[in-house]
Amino acid sequence: MRHRSVRIQLAIALHALALGACAERPEAGAVPPRGMRVTAQAVSDWPTPAAFGVRAAQLAEVPVRDVFVIGPRRYTLTLVCRDDAACEQALRRLREPTFVAAVEIDPRRSIPTRPAASQSL
Repeated sequence: MRHRSVRIQLAIALHALALGACAERPEAGAVPPRGMRVTAQAVSDWPTPAAFGVRAAQLAEVPVRDVFVIGPRRYTLTLVCRDDAACEQALRRLREPTFVAAVEIDPRRSIPTRPAASQSL
């Protein structure tokens, strides 16, 4: 009886996993979102980087990821946008003077990819 219950639970979990995987697939021809890495100097202290990221996402009106503290009241984060123009608009919205004293595009925003073996010869 117990084995049957475990099997049913396992089957349900596998179904849910399969449905989730289908939902995560991008549409054919869909453009992957872009990320704009920025640094921000906060006006006030924040309890956690996550709290800062939540507020940044609300103001910028785009998802935010990879929020890290890099100094006192200084954070680095990635704005996730559909294209460069959307990132520029999000950056303008993020420049709320009651939230940040300064926001700059991080010049290290991407790491170059390693060349393919055929290109390195």
